[in-house]
Amino acid sequence: MGFSCAERREWEFAPHASYGLLGWFQHVIKLIAIMVALLSWTEIVAFNTSSVTSSVEDRGELHTARIWQIAILSALLFFYLVNLVMRFWSAEVFAFGFHMLHIAGHVVLLINVVVQFDPSSFVYVYALLMVWGELIQILFLFMRSDDALTDIYDLPMPLIWGYSALLVVIYVILLILQVIVSTATFSSFHGY
Repeated sequence: MGFSCAERREWEFAPHASYGLLGWFQHVIKLIAIMVALLSWTEIVAFNTSSVTSSVEDRGELHTARIWQIAILSALLFFYLVNLVMRFWSAEVFAFGFHMLHIAGHVVLLINVVVQFDPSSFVYVYALLMVWGELIQILFLFMRSDDALTDIYDLPMPLIWGYSALLVVIYVILLILQVIVSTATFSSFHGY
């Protein structure tokens, strides 16, 4: 399983040999989620200092659910950074590059959740697409043999299954928290 420094693989680019149709479909769905997260940067850039300050004043204190969202997104960022290190040691160029892009999108979304008054559309779409992508990955894991997956992930199968299941649960929690934030923010903001 895993690699020591002495056994690190040579870099290779062979996603076609290991992903299959479901693997590629999962990556396309996650790529769309990453693009949504990266596009949220336009919302951050669109605000100047005065409008960010006024939106914070309008909002008042952060809702507890928003603070939980920030904590969950921060924990996921750490999780993805660990995953990036694992991908570095597996030395697969496509996976490493994809995870770097995923981390960039995740960081932009996290910044958006911290500074924006209403990042809900980005959070909803990103989290829904990530749930869909992870569910496809679970189907992909179910249909592949243990040996083929061990070569791809360099982890024991129960850990691979647990990883995907945990991500589904975390992203569903993120969606629920966004519903709470949206309901609380807009019912008090609009006087409902």
